[in-house]
Amino acid sequence: MVDLSNETMVHVRNNGVEFLQFRKLLEYPEIVHCYTLKAHDFDIAGNDTYEEKREILYANFEKLAEALGIKKETMIRPYQTHTNIVKRIDEQPKKLTIFPQELTDVDGLITNQKDITFSLGFADCTPLYFYDPIKKVIR
Repeated sequence: MVDLSNETMVHVRNNGVEFLQFRKLLEYPEIVHCYTLKAHDFDIAGNDTYEEKREILYANFEKLAEALGIKKETMIRPYQTHTNIVKRIDEQPKKLTIFPQELTDVDGLITNQKDITFSLGFADCTPLYFYDPIKKVIR
């Protein structure tokens, strides 16, 4: 398999998961990040396939959390549907919250809490992440 690492990116293979990381962001140990290379391992095609893929999705996110050295319980992933809805997350999630019902049709997340991991999917959109270096949170 080809190594995609270059002067900007690092190609990581860990725990059966492949992802890219930005070298510049690796200079900030408080920012854990990745861009997964197999979108179908971390997404659903639609509401009708969620239940059949649920266990596979959770297993893949657990592998990803382990590979990144984060707690799976901190992960939040909305069910995105190309809306303009942004949801504020004010408290730590109680468990792995991948595609929770209360985040249906949410396409953006903000928080003032540390140690929350956001997962977003995108193909034809550009994600924007804002890092507050004083509070050390992603907004």
